[in-house]
Amino acid sequence: MIWRFIYLVAHQLGDSLRFSRLAPDDKTIELLLLRQQLLIVRRHQKRGPTITRTEKLLLLTLVEQLRPIVELPGRNWSD
Repeated sequence: MIWRFIYLVAHQLGDSLRFSRLAPDDKTIELLLLRQQLLIVRRHQKRGPTITRTEKLLLLTLVEQLRPIVELPGRNWSD
């Protein structure tokens, strides 16, 4: 399990490096393409995806890193 986690982290770092070198328009296009692919996969799946604990840990780590970027300070969305 630890080797799987190390592989996922290394793969994520490689993707982050590649993604950081893209132009903003290219990043937007890639994100839109990935969202469309997710919609297609969800439509064709009978049940939800099976996610391992390692993948959940990596996703949680990424969500925590994105939280300060996505949430605007001082903005209350419940109003």
